[in-house]
Amino acid sequence: DISRAKNLMAEGADYLAFGRFFPSTTKPDAPQAQISVLAEAKKMCHLPLVAIGGITESNARQVIDAGADSVALVEGIFSSPDIAASVRSLRGFFVAA
Repeated sequence: DISRAKNLMAEGADYLAFGRFFPSTTKPDAPQAQISVLAEAKKMCHLPLVAIGGITESNARQVIDAGADSVALVEGIFSSPDIAASVRSLRGFFVAA
């Protein structure tokens, strides 16, 4: 949450991670965060924002467009039948071809 993010910034955090945004098998019981928290965090902090929790190739654009500077993927990569292709595709969200 934003309040916790402010505290972590004051303590010297290097980045802020927000999530779980989507259903996740790695953290199925984590509370769901609203994607709007990324836009709110982007306005109030200078640190990189990382979106976590259920991020996949099909939904990564939503959190990036909302303000995430990076995404953390576990299941979204490792459950893919072609991990290398998934990574190349996702890399395109952040790096110009």
